[in-house]
Amino acid sequence: MANFYCKWCGQKYTNVQSLTAGSCYNSPSKKHELYEGPEQRNYYCEYCGNKYSNLPNLTAASCIRSPTGKHIPYEGEEKSQYTCKYCGNKYSNLPNLTAASCSRSPTGKHLPAK
Repeated sequence: MANFYCKWCGQKYTNVQSLTAGSCYNSPSKKHELYEGPEQRNYYCEYCGNKYSNLPNLTAASCIRSPTGKHIPYEGEEKSQYTCKYCGNKYSNLPNLTAASCSRSPTGKHLPAK
């Protein structure tokens, strides 16, 4: 049976209808939104690259680089190289990618392409 997770709080649901029907305290819209990345062994923050073993722990923690102040899950898969979606620079891991400056990014930092 498939599991469905909220990208803002990491709460697990058995169907999309239940997920979208509930409210979410972490979401800017106060509604759960579907996490569209793969279910995997490790989950990473899109803004800082920190690694967590599950979505609830990731989304519960604070992130100084995220516009929401909370970690936001990277929805791509783990890979050997990560590419910035703004400039195309490549890094061997997410923490190095997200720590470096990017002149083309609106935040001034690289963000990973999916």
